[in-house]
Amino acid sequence: MRRGGGPALNASAGYLSFPVEMGYRTYSTRRREEPALFSTVPHVPLQRACLIPSTRGTEVGEEIARQKGISLYRQVAAILRARIESNEWKQDDRLPSIEELSREFAVAKVTTRHALQILESEGLVYSQQGKGSFVRSHKEKWLSLQGGWAPLVSVVELQEHAVKVLVSEVRFSCPTLPEYPCSFAPEYRFQIRVHYIKDAPYCYNHIYFDERIFRKNPELFSTKPVIVSMSQYVDHPIVTARQILTVRGADEQVAEYLGLPYGAPVVRANRIAIDSTGTAVFSSIVQYPGQHIKLDIDLAVY
Repeated sequence: MRRGGGPALNASAGYLSFPVEMGYRTYSTRRREEPALFSTVPHVPLQRACLIPSTRGTEVGEEIARQKGISLYRQVAAILRARIESNEWKQDDRLPSIEELSREFAVAKVTTRHALQILESEGLVYSQQGKGSFVRSHKEKWLSLQGGWAPLVSVVELQEHAVKVLVSEVRFSCPTLPEYPCSFAPEYRFQIRVHYIKDAPYCYNHIYFDERIFRKNPELFSTKPVIVSMSQYVDHPIVTARQILTVRGADEQVAEYLGLPYGAPVVRANRIAIDSTGTAVFSSIVQYPGQHIKLDIDLAVY
Protein backbone atom coordinates (compact mmCIF):
# COMPACT_ATOMS: atom_id res chain seq x y z
CA MET A 1 0.00 0.00 0.00
CA ARG A 2 1.31 3.44 -0.89
CA ARG A 3 1.48 6.13 1.79
CA GLY A 4 0.78 9.12 -0.42
CA GLY A 5 -0.49 10.24 -3.80
CA GLY A 6 -3.57 8.54 -5.18
CA PRO A 7 -5.02 5.04 -5.27
CA ALA A 8 -2.57 2.26 -5.94
CA LEU A 9 -3.55 -0.41 -8.46
CA ASN A 10 -2.59 -3.89 -7.37
CA ALA A 11 -2.76 -5.73 -10.68
CA SER A 12 -2.17 -9.19 -9.28
CA ALA A 13 -4.86 -8.90 -6.59
CA GLY A 14 -7.25 -6.95 -8.81
CA TYR A 15 -8.24 -4.13 -6.48
CA LEU A 16 -7.69 -0.45 -5.85
CA SER A 17 -6.26 0.50 -2.47
CA PHE A 18 -7.00 3.95 -1.04
CA PRO A 19 -4.79 4.76 1.98
CA VAL A 20 -5.91 7.60 4.26
CA GLU A 21 -4.03 8.31 7.47
CA MET A 22 -6.34 9.27 10.36
CA GLY A 23 -4.91 9.34 13.89
CA TYR A 24 -4.00 5.81 14.91
CA ARG A 25 -5.18 4.04 11.80
CA THR A 26 -5.24 3.72 8.05
CA TYR A 27 -8.45 2.97 6.18
CA SER A 28 -8.06 0.68 3.21
CA THR A 29 -10.94 0.31 0.80
CA ARG A 30 -10.64 -2.64 -1.51
CA ARG A 31 -12.78 -3.08 -4.61
CA ARG A 32 -12.32 -6.40 -6.34
CA GLU A 33 -13.02 -6.83 -9.99
CA GLU A 34 -16.33 -8.59 -9.33
CA PRO A 35 -18.90 -5.92 -10.30
CA ALA A 36 -21.90 -8.04 -9.33
CA LEU A 37 -20.79 -7.84 -5.71
CA PHE A 38 -20.68 -4.05 -5.82
CA SER A 39 -23.90 -3.31 -7.68
CA THR A 40 -26.25 -2.43 -4.84
CA VAL A 41 -25.97 1.31 -5.48
CA PRO A 42 -29.40 2.92 -6.02
CA HIS A 43 -28.91 3.53 -9.76
CA VAL A 44 -28.39 -0.16 -10.57
CA PRO A 45 -31.49 -2.25 -11.33
CA LEU A 46 -32.39 -4.38 -8.35
CA GLN A 47 -32.27 -7.61 -10.30
CA ARG A 48 -28.54 -7.10 -10.85
CA ALA A 49 -27.97 -5.83 -7.32
CA CYS A 50 -29.35 -9.06 -5.85
CA LEU A 51 -27.64 -11.26 -8.43
CA ILE A 52 -31.09 -11.98 -9.87
CA PRO A 53 -31.74 -12.32 -13.62
CA SER A 54 -33.41 -9.31 -15.19
CA THR A 55 -36.55 -11.26 -16.06
CA ARG A 56 -38.77 -11.43 -13.00
CA GLY A 57 -40.84 -14.50 -12.24
CA THR A 58 -39.74 -18.10 -12.31
CA GLU A 59 -36.07 -17.26 -12.94
CA VAL A 60 -36.05 -15.09 -9.82
CA GLY A 61 -37.49 -17.88 -7.72
CA GLU A 62 -35.02 -20.39 -9.11
CA GLU A 63 -32.10 -18.07 -8.34
CA ILE A 64 -33.34 -17.57 -4.78
CA ALA A 65 -33.70 -21.32 -4.31
CA ARG A 66 -30.08 -21.86 -5.39
CA GLN A 67 -28.72 -19.82 -2.48
CA LYS A 68 -28.11 -22.76 -0.19
CA GLY A 69 -28.36 -22.38 3.56
CA ILE A 70 -30.15 -19.01 3.45
CA SER A 71 -33.79 -18.90 4.51
CA LEU A 72 -36.12 -18.04 1.65
CA TYR A 73 -37.98 -15.42 3.67
CA ARG A 74 -34.70 -13.67 4.52
CA GLN A 75 -33.75 -13.57 0.84
CA VAL A 76 -37.14 -12.11 -0.10
CA ALA A 77 -36.90 -9.59 2.77
CA ALA A 78 -33.41 -8.53 1.60
CA ILE A 79 -34.65 -7.90 -1.94
CA LEU A 80 -37.67 -5.90 -0.77
CA ARG A 81 -35.49 -3.96 1.68
CA ALA A 82 -33.11 -3.05 -1.15
CA ARG A 83 -36.00 -1.75 -3.26
CA ILE A 84 -37.15 0.47 -0.41
CA GLU A 85 -33.70 1.74 0.52
CA SER A 86 -32.89 2.48 -3.15
CA ASN A 87 -36.13 4.50 -3.41
CA GLU A 88 -37.61 2.21 -6.02
CA TRP A 89 -40.59 2.35 -3.65
CA LYS A 90 -41.07 5.69 -1.92
CA GLN A 91 -42.87 6.81 1.22
CA ASP A 92 -46.51 5.64 1.36
CA ASP A 93 -46.18 3.62 -1.86
CA ARG A 94 -48.28 0.48 -1.72
CA LEU A 95 -46.25 -2.68 -2.12
CA PRO A 96 -47.46 -5.37 -4.50
CA SER A 97 -49.84 -7.80 -2.82
CA ILE A 98 -48.62 -10.98 -1.13
CA GLU A 99 -50.01 -12.94 -4.07
CA GLU A 100 -48.12 -10.80 -6.61
CA LEU A 101 -44.84 -10.96 -4.70
CA SER A 102 -45.20 -14.71 -4.20
CA ARG A 103 -45.62 -15.18 -7.94
CA GLU A 104 -42.66 -12.92 -8.69
CA PHE A 105 -40.31 -14.82 -6.39
CA ALA A 106 -41.91 -18.24 -6.96
CA VAL A 107 -42.28 -18.81 -3.21
CA ALA A 108 -45.17 -19.72 -0.92
CA LYS A 109 -47.42 -16.97 0.44
CA VAL A 110 -46.33 -17.79 4.00
CA THR A 111 -42.72 -17.04 2.96
CA THR A 112 -43.67 -13.65 1.54
CA ARG A 113 -45.80 -12.86 4.59
CA HIS A 114 -42.85 -13.68 6.89
CA ALA A 115 -40.55 -11.44 4.82
CA LEU A 116 -43.01 -8.53 5.15
CA GLN A 117 -43.23 -9.09 8.90
CA ILE A 118 -39.45 -8.67 9.11
CA LEU A 119 -39.63 -5.36 7.23
CA GLU A 120 -42.47 -4.22 9.48
CA SER A 121 -40.42 -5.04 12.59
CA GLU A 122 -37.57 -2.96 11.12
CA GLY A 123 -39.92 -0.01 10.67
CA LEU A 124 -39.63 0.00 6.88
CA VAL A 125 -43.26 -0.84 6.10
CA TYR A 126 -46.65 -0.68 7.79
CA SER A 127 -49.82 -2.61 7.02
CA GLN A 128 -53.46 -1.54 6.79
CA GLN A 129 -56.10 -4.20 7.12
CA GLY A 130 -57.75 -4.90 3.79
CA LYS A 131 -55.43 -2.49 1.95
CA GLY A 132 -51.97 -4.08 2.06
CA SER A 133 -48.46 -3.00 3.04
CA PHE A 134 -47.05 0.49 2.56
CA VAL A 135 -43.60 2.10 2.78
CA ARG A 136 -42.91 4.15 5.90
CA SER A 137 -40.94 7.34 5.92
CA HIS A 138 -37.39 6.17 6.35
CA LYS A 139 -33.96 7.65 6.71
CA GLU A 140 -30.78 6.04 5.50
CA LYS A 141 -29.07 4.18 8.31
CA TRP A 142 -25.39 5.05 8.33
CA LEU A 143 -22.64 3.95 10.66
CA SER A 144 -19.59 6.18 10.67
CA LEU A 145 -16.37 4.18 10.93
CA GLN A 146 -13.91 7.05 10.80
CA GLY A 147 -12.10 8.78 13.63
CA GLY A 148 -10.14 7.43 16.56
CA TRP A 149 -10.77 4.70 19.10
CA ALA A 150 -12.71 6.96 21.47
CA PRO A 151 -15.12 8.23 18.76
CA LEU A 152 -15.74 4.64 17.64
CA VAL A 153 -16.57 3.62 21.21
CA SER A 154 -18.91 6.62 21.50
CA VAL A 155 -20.76 5.71 18.28
CA VAL A 156 -21.30 2.12 19.42
CA GLU A 157 -22.29 3.25 22.92
CA LEU A 158 -25.11 5.44 21.56
CA GLN A 159 -26.75 2.52 19.77
CA GLU A 160 -29.15 0.14 21.48
CA HIS A 161 -27.72 -3.30 20.78
CA ALA A 162 -29.09 -6.72 21.50
CA VAL A 163 -26.34 -9.33 21.46
CA LYS A 164 -26.52 -13.02 20.62
CA VAL A 165 -23.36 -14.96 21.51
CA LEU A 166 -22.96 -18.02 19.29
CA VAL A 167 -19.56 -19.19 20.59
CA SER A 168 -17.63 -18.28 23.74
CA GLU A 169 -14.39 -20.09 24.59
CA VAL A 170 -10.77 -19.60 25.63
CA ARG A 171 -8.03 -19.15 23.02
CA PHE A 172 -4.28 -18.70 23.52
CA SER A 173 -3.57 -16.12 20.81
CA CYS A 174 -5.39 -13.57 18.69
CA PRO A 175 -5.07 -12.23 15.12
CA THR A 176 -2.71 -9.27 14.83
CA LEU A 177 -1.48 -6.92 12.12
CA PRO A 178 2.14 -7.55 11.01
CA GLU A 179 3.08 -3.87 11.01
CA TYR A 180 1.98 -3.53 14.66
CA PRO A 181 4.24 -5.83 16.73
CA CYS A 182 2.86 -6.61 20.15
CA SER A 183 2.87 -9.20 22.90
CA PHE A 184 -0.01 -11.51 23.76
CA ALA A 185 -2.10 -11.87 26.88
CA PRO A 186 -1.87 -15.31 28.56
CA GLU A 187 -5.40 -16.19 27.35
CA TYR A 188 -8.13 -14.63 25.24
CA ARG A 189 -11.88 -14.87 25.34
CA PHE A 190 -13.00 -15.71 21.81
CA GLN A 191 -16.63 -14.97 20.93
CA ILE A 192 -18.68 -15.21 17.76
CA ARG A 193 -21.53 -12.72 18.11
CA VAL A 194 -24.39 -11.21 16.17
CA HIS A 195 -25.57 -7.73 17.18
CA TYR A 196 -29.12 -6.56 16.53
CA ILE A 197 -30.72 -3.12 16.48
CA LYS A 198 -34.53 -3.15 16.68
CA ASP A 199 -34.51 -6.90 15.98
CA ALA A 200 -32.59 -6.43 12.72
CA PRO A 201 -29.12 -8.04 12.41
CA TYR A 202 -26.54 -5.28 12.43
CA CYS A 203 -23.13 -6.94 12.43
CA TYR A 204 -21.45 -10.35 12.65
CA ASN A 205 -18.34 -10.44 14.86
CA HIS A 206 -15.35 -12.59 15.66
CA ILE A 207 -13.88 -11.01 18.81
CA TYR A 208 -10.81 -11.78 20.91
CA PHE A 209 -10.13 -9.90 24.14
CA ASP A 210 -8.00 -10.44 27.22
CA GLU A 211 -9.50 -13.28 29.31
CA ARG A 212 -8.49 -11.42 32.49
CA ILE A 213 -10.81 -8.59 31.47
CA PHE A 214 -13.63 -11.00 30.62
CA ARG A 215 -13.46 -12.68 34.04
CA LYS A 216 -14.13 -9.38 35.81
CA ASN A 217 -17.71 -9.34 34.50
CA PRO A 218 -18.62 -12.33 32.28
CA GLU A 219 -22.32 -11.45 32.16
CA LEU A 220 -21.67 -7.90 30.94
CA PHE A 221 -19.26 -9.10 28.25
CA SER A 222 -21.85 -11.59 27.02
CA THR A 223 -24.70 -9.10 26.68
CA LYS A 224 -23.14 -5.76 25.67
CA PRO A 225 -20.68 -4.52 22.99
CA VAL A 226 -17.17 -5.45 24.12
CA ILE A 227 -15.38 -2.23 23.10
CA VAL A 228 -17.79 -0.22 25.25
CA SER A 229 -17.70 -2.50 28.29
CA MET A 230 -13.95 -3.18 28.38
CA SER A 231 -13.10 0.49 28.95
CA GLN A 232 -14.32 0.04 32.54
CA TYR A 233 -12.07 -2.94 33.23
CA VAL A 234 -8.74 -2.53 31.40
CA ASP A 235 -5.74 -2.48 33.76
CA HIS A 236 -3.65 -0.29 31.44
CA PRO A 237 -4.79 2.42 29.01
CA ILE A 238 -5.11 1.67 25.31
CA VAL A 239 -2.44 3.66 23.49
CA THR A 240 -2.51 2.22 19.97
CA ALA A 241 -5.51 1.22 17.86
CA ARG A 242 -5.92 0.45 14.21
CA GLN A 243 -8.75 -0.36 11.86
CA ILE A 244 -8.57 -1.67 8.28
CA LEU A 245 -11.72 -1.74 6.15
CA THR A 246 -12.26 -3.96 3.13
CA VAL A 247 -15.33 -4.63 0.99
CA ARG A 248 -16.17 -8.16 -0.03
CA GLY A 249 -19.08 -10.46 -0.81
CA ALA A 250 -20.92 -12.15 2.05
CA ASP A 251 -20.21 -15.86 2.37
CA GLU A 252 -23.04 -18.25 3.22
CA GLN A 253 -22.61 -17.99 6.99
CA VAL A 254 -22.42 -14.19 7.08
CA ALA A 255 -25.33 -13.89 4.63
CA GLU A 256 -27.47 -16.17 6.80
CA TYR A 257 -26.81 -14.29 10.06
CA LEU A 258 -27.16 -10.82 8.51
CA GLY A 259 -30.20 -11.72 6.41
CA LEU A 260 -28.45 -10.86 3.14
CA PRO A 261 -28.33 -12.53 -0.27
CA TYR A 262 -25.23 -14.66 -0.82
CA GLY A 263 -22.48 -12.45 -2.27
CA ALA A 264 -24.08 -9.17 -1.14
CA PRO A 265 -21.46 -6.53 -0.27
CA VAL A 266 -20.33 -6.39 3.34
CA VAL A 267 -17.79 -4.09 4.96
CA ARG A 268 -15.22 -6.02 6.97
CA ALA A 269 -13.46 -4.14 9.77
CA ASN A 270 -10.24 -5.64 11.19
CA ARG A 271 -9.49 -3.95 14.51
CA ILE A 272 -6.77 -4.23 17.10
CA ALA A 273 -6.13 -2.35 20.36
CA ILE A 274 -2.81 -2.41 22.23
CA ASP A 275 -2.34 -1.17 25.78
CA SER A 276 0.55 0.76 27.34
CA THR A 277 2.44 -2.47 28.13
CA GLY A 278 2.49 -3.42 24.43
CA THR A 279 -0.11 -6.18 24.90
CA ALA A 280 -2.86 -6.77 22.36
CA VAL A 281 -5.92 -6.67 24.63
CA PHE A 282 -8.53 -6.64 21.85
CA SER A 283 -8.75 -7.91 18.28
CA SER A 284 -11.81 -8.35 16.12
CA ILE A 285 -13.15 -9.01 12.65
CA VAL A 286 -16.55 -7.33 12.30
CA GLN A 287 -18.73 -7.55 9.18
CA TYR A 288 -21.47 -5.02 8.45
CA PRO A 289 -24.10 -4.95 5.67
CA GLY A 290 -22.59 -2.67 3.05
CA GLN A 291 -25.65 -0.44 2.72
CA HIS A 292 -25.29 0.82 6.30
CA ILE A 293 -21.67 2.00 6.12
CA LYS A 294 -20.55 5.48 5.20
CA LEU A 295 -17.02 6.94 5.06
CA ASP A 296 -16.89 10.72 5.20
CA ILE A 297 -13.23 11.63 4.87
CA ASP A 298 -11.48 14.97 4.47
CA LEU A 299 -8.95 14.81 1.63
CA ALA A 300 -5.66 16.59 2.19
CA VAL A 301 -4.86 19.37 -0.31
CA TYR A 302 -1.17 19.82 -0.98
